[in-house]
Amino acid sequence: MLAVLGDRRPADAVLLRCEDRERCVRLYRGILIRAAMAIEHGAMEMESRLGDALLRVPSPERALVHLDRVLEASLSPSGLLGQFLRAPRLLSDVLFLISSSQWLADTLVREAGLFRWLLVSDALAQAPSHAAIRASARAAVCRSDRTASRINALRRFQRRELLRIAAADLLGRKGLSQVVEELSALADAVVTVVLEEALATIARRHGRPVRARIAIIALGKLGGNELNYSSDIDLMVVYAGAIDEHDDVIAVVKEMLRVLTEHSVEGMLYRTDLRLRPDGAAGALALSLPATIAYYEQRGAAWERQMLLRARVCAGDAALAEEFLHRITPFVFPHGLRQPPSVLLADVRARLAMRWNADADVKHMRGGIRHIEFSLQLLQLLHGNRTALRTPGTLTTLAALTAEGLIVPEEEALLRDAYVFLRRVEHVLQLERFEQTHTLPSRDVDLWCVAWALGFTDVEDFRRRIARVREHVDRICGVILEDEKQCDPSDPHAPIARAILDGRGSAPRTATERARLARLLPTLLEEARETTQPREALSGVESFLHTASDSGAVTLLEHPRARRLLLSLAALAPVTLRTLERDPFSLELVLSGWDESRLDARRLQRVVTTSALAGLLFADHDMREFNDALTRTADTLLTRALVRRFDGSIPFAVVAMGTYGSMELIPGSDLDVIFLHAGDGADDHERAQQLARDLITDMRGEGVPPLYELDARLRPEGSGAPLAVSLDTWRRYLRDRALPWERQSLLRARVAVGDTSLATEILSVIATQRTSIPLTRDDVETIRAMRLKMEPENRFRRQDFIDIKKSAGGLVDAEFAAQLLQLAMPALSSGTTTGQTLADAAPKFPDVADAAMELVAHHEYLRRVQLFLRLQIGTPSNLLPDGSEERRRLAAAMRAADPDVWFDELRARMARARRNYSRILDAVSSTAAS
Repeated sequence: MLAVLGDRRPADAVLLRCEDRERCVRLYRGILIRAAMAIEHGAMEMESRLGDALLRVPSPERALVHLDRVLEASLSPSGLLGQFLRAPRLLSDVLFLISSSQWLADTLVREAGLFRWLLVSDALAQAPSHAAIRASARAAVCRSDRTASRINALRRFQRRELLRIAAADLLGRKGLSQVVEELSALADAVVTVVLEEALATIARRHGRPVRARIAIIALGKLGGNELNYSSDIDLMVVYAGAIDEHDDVIAVVKEMLRVLTEHSVEGMLYRTDLRLRPDGAAGALALSLPATIAYYEQRGAAWERQMLLRARVCAGDAALAEEFLHRITPFVFPHGLRQPPSVLLADVRARLAMRWNADADVKHMRGGIRHIEFSLQLLQLLHGNRTALRTPGTLTTLAALTAEGLIVPEEEALLRDAYVFLRRVEHVLQLERFEQTHTLPSRDVDLWCVAWALGFTDVEDFRRRIARVREHVDRICGVILEDEKQCDPSDPHAPIARAILDGRGSAPRTATERARLARLLPTLLEEARETTQPREALSGVESFLHTASDSGAVTLLEHPRARRLLLSLAALAPVTLRTLERDPFSLELVLSGWDESRLDARRLQRVVTTSALAGLLFADHDMREFNDALTRTADTLLTRALVRRFDGSIPFAVVAMGTYGSMELIPGSDLDVIFLHAGDGADDHERAQQLARDLITDMRGEGVPPLYELDARLRPEGSGAPLAVSLDTWRRYLRDRALPWERQSLLRARVAVGDTSLATEILSVIATQRTSIPLTRDDVETIRAMRLKMEPENRFRRQDFIDIKKSAGGLVDAEFAAQLLQLAMPALSSGTTTGQTLADAAPKFPDVADAAMELVAHHEYLRRVQLFLRLQIGTPSNLLPDGSEERRRLAAAMRAADPDVWFDELRARMARARRNYSRILDAVSSTAAS
């Protein structure tokens, strides 16, 4: 039987949906053989059931991988296989779940005991009430006296409940309303228990009970009893008590936040957001009930009225929470509108339109989840005198609006269907890895899995369903929001232009600002259209106006060069623009000039980077000048740090290596360095180590992201050796043990800062390495082999996988070619850029001069691609993105109209560069010593 099973294969219809068919066959046979070993007479029946079940899952390959993991983790694999035989539906359900959710599969593997509880008991049929879930949460923590153990027990309880709800959801055992109700009830229960634990902790800490009454108000999706799987929970805290009890309440809230958000081996409870409280992040974590009511009566904004539509009791003192909700009603639903309907409409529209260009985001896209929610909430605000409309949930509000005649039944049916469908899509996306995401995958194979989990057998049917849902939502909600009356639907930039004029709900424009922006808007729109990405340019300017609104942002926009720079940054370098939003004064310095001695490190880096980038974007200077400016700034700040830390007791220097050494830095580059000293004895050695550590800390700076990361791994013996190395040790290492690649790395070395005499000796050592050891053919072949090993593995099996640094024909090819030419010809200068080295070497190797000059242009081009990749996407990765939107933006930054054509041309460029690289290596090898 084992021999027979060893030849079995899944059905062709199953294998067609496997990315790695050999792996699927291997796993399939392994499971059947395991079944034969465990239940001999049921093995053939198991094959029949396994084959049928695999036809019904989103991803057969994932199903087989995770089934193998589940069996491996099970305490009794044979017992589990026997259950699959006795209950045919059980195997089908298990495979569907573990192939639909990586998180669910990992959870069942991590806690094998949950398997029987979840799928063999009646757990999936349970529909516990809020009170029952709260009681179960309290029972889960009562078995331990230690706080940490109690909270870990609560985390395990939460994970088990999430598993139960998610499994019932994916298997279609519960509808959306029941699922979100139970998710919200679970969050209420967890917050209740955590509040009780926090009260007990503060009472023990202070030696007395907390006398104030505390109420936790749920907002957002939790407030609407519509929580999803990986959402933040939005809370507000109010209390009743004497003034001297305020500090106790704040201590309780801080402890509660710590417990809710702290990670342990059992995970985290909830990301918790209190920023919707009065005065936002600048306000107190909790306010007394009178102070909270006074805030809304005196300073409450329109968006806060909308936010409080979903307010409800979550935890704590229920009577106090109900009193808050009662007293806040006149603010949320005033007898007369506090703003004209047109202003209210403009506010809601502007906040919606900010993310309508995110066509893959089911929450924010036009026709998405938020479009429905905001439209219904607008009707609640406009007709707040009707008490029947004062409901927190989206679907209950939709029913109430229909009952009140504000939405016709046909529209109600379409919106209900759209909302349930989009929320189900959102849940499937989040259950993949239990992450807060609303974005559809860009790869067809991943989108297929999402579609299949939702009942679609064809991905194009799924796409058509999304498009149809969006169309219905946009048409129905467009009437509610009066889009047709407010702007020309044919103008794609109208929503963003309106947001520029009106501001956002949390920061509306003043009348003066509106008038100034109205005069400026035609010019702004015209100049935006001249950029490579008009929509992104206008969106970036709107974001800058909002975030930097208190710093004369409108005045900056009226300045022609500032406006042109803002539009260019928004279109081509949004990462840089976001840093200016937080520090608009830096933009003023770029335009007016600056004294670097008076600027702190982070602002100097920001000003120089923006100024150099402006010169590059406006073609005032080239890439070399851009790199020089950034490198000089790094040198300046490293000098500052050394002066601040160094007492002059030992000769000390920092050697710049890599792109830092060749002065080719771009934003986000690490600084490769070697710390050298010429001290004597253990005390000098330790002093040098401490100085190196201090420099690394100072250059990293405070805050996120770090200012610079100093990387000292190129020192002798690598990361396991002391940070700072003595000159004599370094010299001996290079003479006796250095590998060819280490000699090669010295070609870009220069002394960035340090003792002058020591710097002279360092440069002498480097020169000796170049001139005293001739390059051999073996060296060339060693370097050629090392380069091949650097090429990254395409783990994702992407046809268009490109690493612009390490893939064949990438930046490293040009760099290695230049460095080998330097090793072959010691007369070539050290420390120069890759392009300059290749250009200098070309006349001396006439047979490959054309190859060298082509590599010069190619290296310059790839450096631009690398720069815009970082400025567009915001990560230091050199992998070209596979998402269609990221591709489009990067291609546009490189002034290419068609991203697919540009990617094809880039691949062709890199293939040609690899041929030129090989020609140069062959030429160097032919002239090297044998």
